[in-house]
Amino acid sequence: MWCAARGRVDEAMMVDSRAPRRPFLARLVRLLARRLAASQANFGISVLTESDEPVAPDHRFVVARGVVVDEATRRAASAHVRRKGLAVLDLVPGRAS
Repeated sequence: MWCAARGRVDEAMMVDSRAPRRPFLARLVRLLARRLAASQANFGISVLTESDEPVAPDHRFVVARGVVVDEATRRAASAHVRRKGLAVLDLVPGRAS
């Protein structure tokens, strides 16, 4: 017996219910990882671009104790908010290089 996950049917999404469970779990994890990556792309998470514009006087940065947002990040965030017409911007740290 074959069953398929919701959406477009292809071999990667099809599961033989008689097959051992470990391959099924591996395929399920890969499928969920692909869907998670696609959903993150749909959330519109973007990377700030550098800006020389000063921080707008009405922009405030609320941070947790011990967190420091450097001046370059503040300028980039402020410019991004103005460019996109946002009321609030949530900053998420990037990956450490």
